Amino acid sequence: MGDADGMGAVVAATGLFPDETLPSMMGAAVSGEAVVGLAYAVPEPLTHGTLNMLELGVLPDAQGRGVGKVLVAALEARLRANGRRLLIVGTSGTEAFAAARGFYRAAGYEEAVRIWEYWADGDDKVTFRKMLHE
Repeated sequence: MGDADGMGAVVAATGLFPDETLPSMMGAAVSGEAVVGLAYAVPEPLTHGTLNMLELGVLPDAQGRGVGKVLVAALEARLRANGRRLLIVGTSGTEAFAAARGFYRAAGYEEAVRIWEYWADGDDKVTFRKMLHE
């Protein structure tokens, strides 16, 4: 399976992200290895060194093995090496995303803001942040 196919499989299998986001992520693929997950961040407009992690996904059969932790750590290391200072990530406040929120907390992210009813009625947007420099 090629990088594009592998990334497409992750996006489709997780069901968390719209398929149309895949083309903008193509630069993130790792050549020569099977793709089992992806972490994708973009610069936040009008900020200095802030990026927004728009997607983090791991194939269902690879979940629970630390792949997400490795992907996030690698993304953070790359951003630090490039002088970035802050990484944010937004997720849902519903019970279905409780594990995602727990994952970010365990990875050292702190809840920065909650926007009530953002995604839909009863579905808040919870934004986490992590400073990338000491």
